[in-house]
Order: sequence, then C-alpha cells, then structure tokens
Amino acid sequence: MSAKSKNKSLVFKKSVIEAIPYAVAILCVIVGFFILGHQASDKEGVLFWEIESFFTQYQLWVLSCLFGHAGSESLLVRLPDWGSVLFLVTLVFSGTFLSWYSSASRILIFGLSSLVFLGLIELLLLVTVGLDVPLVVPVGCATLASVVCIFLRWSREQVLQGEVAEERDRLGRIFERMLSPKVARQILRCAQAGKLETEGSRSVVTVLFADIRGFTDLMNYEHEQAESHIRRHGLRGAEAEEYRDLHGARLLKTINIYLSLMTDVIMNHGGTLDKYIGDCVMAFWGEPTPNMRHALAGVQAAVAMQEAIFLLNRERQIENQKIAAFNAEAMSRDEPQKDFLPLLSVGIGVNTGEAIVGFIGSKSALAYTVVGREVNLASRLERRAEVGKILIGQQTYEQLRKDEPRLAESCTTVEPIRIKGFQEMVSYYDVNWKSREMAIEEWGWNWVIGN
Repeated sequence: MSAKSKNKSLVFKKSVIEAIPYAVAILCVIVGFFILGHQASDKEGVLFWEIESFFTQYQLWVLSCLFGHAGSESLLVRLPDWGSVLFLVTLVFSGTFLSWYSSASRILIFGLSSLVFLGLIELLLLVTVGLDVPLVVPVGCATLASVVCIFLRWSREQVLQGEVAEERDRLGRIFERMLSPKVARQILRCAQAGKLETEGSRSVVTVLFADIRGFTDLMNYEHEQAESHIRRHGLRGAEAEEYRDLHGARLLKTINIYLSLMTDVIMNHGGTLDKYIGDCVMAFWGEPTPNMRHALAGVQAAVAMQEAIFLLNRERQIENQKIAAFNAEAMSRDEPQKDFLPLLSVGIGVNTGEAIVGFIGSKSALAYTVVGREVNLASRLERRAEVGKILIGQQTYEQLRKDEPRLAESCTTVEPIRIKGFQEMVSYYDVNWKSREMAIEEWGWNWVIGN
C-alpha cells in the first residue's frame, strides 16, 4: 500500500471512530422516540410504560409516607411531548459521550449521581406542581447508549492493543536486523518503560567505521568487464542492457555479501549497527546497553571483520583459479568466458570518547545514532586506513591496555598527525591483526581491490 493510500485509510478510520458516539446516540434517541410515540391507549403491555407507572406509584407512596401527600396517578400532569423529547435527547447524548470519553470511575460516579439527582427532582416536581416527568424511557435509552458505547470502546481498545503489539513486533524484527538480539530487547524494554532517550544523552562510546578500499576501482573494473563482453559478443539494444543489468546485479550481490559479513560481526560482538553509508558500515558500542569494555569489543569486532574479509577472499581466490582453468578451455574452443570474482579489502577506523547518543530525525523518520567530535575522529581514521588496516584512537588504545594488554602490544604507534577540525595533533595506532601465514598467503593473490 502506498503512503498516500495509507494516509487516506487512516483518515477514514479516524473519521469512522469519531462518528461512533454520534451514531449510537442517534439510534438510541430513535428508539426513545418510538416508545414515547405510543398513545395513551397503546401503552398497556409496553414494558417501559409499565415500569414507568410502577415507578410513579412508588414515588407517590414515598411522598404519602414522608409528607402525608395524598395523590393519584390519574391526577398528575404529564410532561408535554416536546419536554419529554428534549429530556430524552439531553440524557442520551450526555450518557453517550460520557461513556465514550470518560474513565470507568467517572462513568460510575456520574451515572449514580445523575440517577439520585433526577429522582429527587421528580419528587420535588410531584410535591410542588404535580408534574410527572417520565424517567424510565430517557434513563433506559441513556443506559442502553452507555452500555453500547462502553462495549464499543472496549472493543476499540482491544483492537488498538493488538495493533500496538503488532507494531512492537514489527519494530522488534527491524531492530533485530540492525542490532544484536540482546541490544534489540533492551531498546524495546526501554521504549515500553518510557526510558528511551529521545532528546539525546552524553555517553562514552566506541565508534567503528569500515569501508571497502578501491570501491571506485571495483566499479570501473566491473563496468569494463561488462563493456568488453558486450563488444566481444556483439550484443546490441535490449541484449546489451540486459547484460549490463546482470553485471550490476552481480556487483550489488558482492556489496551485500560484504555488508552481511560486517553486520554479522557487529551483532556477534554486541554492537549497535548505526547505518550503511554506501559501502561503508558505521557501528558503535557502549549504548544502549552499558558495556565497560566497549573499546575492546569494538577493536575485536574490527579484527573479526578483517579476518572475515580475508576468508572471503580466500574462497574467491580458489573460485578464480577454477574460472581461470575454465576460461583457458573456453578460449581454445572460442566459447564465452566467465568473469573473475573481485577480491575485497577494507580499511577500518575505531575511536573511543564522549558522544551524544539518541534518536535524531523527524516525526516520520527516526534513527538511533551517535554524533560528536569523537565520532568524526573515528571517520577520519577510517579514511586514513590503508588496505587491510585497522587504525584506533588514543583513548581506544588506553582502554585496550587496561582490558587486553596482549592486543594492545600488537599495536604500532603511528606518528601524530593534524586532522581537519582538530586543533591539537592526533595520536593513533595501527592494530597488527594478521598472522605471518595470512600475510604470505595474501601476497600470493593475483589481484586485490586497492592494491
């Protein structure tokens, strides 16, 4: 359903809900009109009028006992028809809207108070002017309207609770795609308790940026591969466009494989996936669930990301060897050849520091994210990270020394640099995550994006 159709549906649904009390009141007034419309000769056998007669006789008996007031029902003056109708409409509409918009306690207190008040008023009119105000029909219709409204209101609340539960489940599924299950559950619990920060709060977090190196080269390579294939096989028009689309889909598949690997690592290390920025992934640790070792978790995630890319490239290199053998045979037979799978490389920047954490955006689109100076520094470090490198800030390194000294010892100090937006020189470190076997194997590969 489109957004426009959805908005129209919501407006229509809201209009129908707002019309419910009016519809109930009108129907109950019509029922009252029907009962009040009976002529005196037609009132016998009608339940409402029999109850009304009994109620009047009971009032006369009460008056005779209390005040010695002697009276007969036949001598009483009936309220004119227009007065009965006005009384009916007033009582029904009051009861309807009270039942629709008020709480249960207010409905009960106001209803009982109204019955007592109306009874006293009728007694007073009987004593003073001998006027008999028919209460049974208006009160009965008002009670009927109230009961119907209470039931419809309860039904509406049940439907709304079901919709809220469904929306909560939908948000839960979305969160679980972005966050680790533990973090997703924590956010939902905080939201239900009204404790989730919507205006932002200061917190010390560890932020990670990971980006494919040589992505433009990858795009150009894929484009050249596609155009070379089109020229070699003389494809034109729709066939050429179809092959370009096929090649584009393959490139998108490669990017999605990379993003899936990065996301799985983030979730496995208890991080919060902030966003995808093209081929760049942003994540952070330390919020919304406290983690005293968030710097260590962020660096370990960065190492796991590089290892995951390394293993992916190993699999692709094996597949490329098979493709090379296939292409050699295909070339000898003048048959179509397969394209090689590109190998990927990633540069990662990690930094720890104080940032503003919370939801930003508009009423229709919110994002749970972190912003601040230290976040910008993590992004700057990622941009400086070369192929297969992990660069970490000074505060991240200091936390590593406390939480995992052996990992800190593997880091190499890099000469401080001046970064745009920072007045002082920035110190940072290179995490040496590769084993000697990994380095030798990687140097043996034929082609890596960024090298």
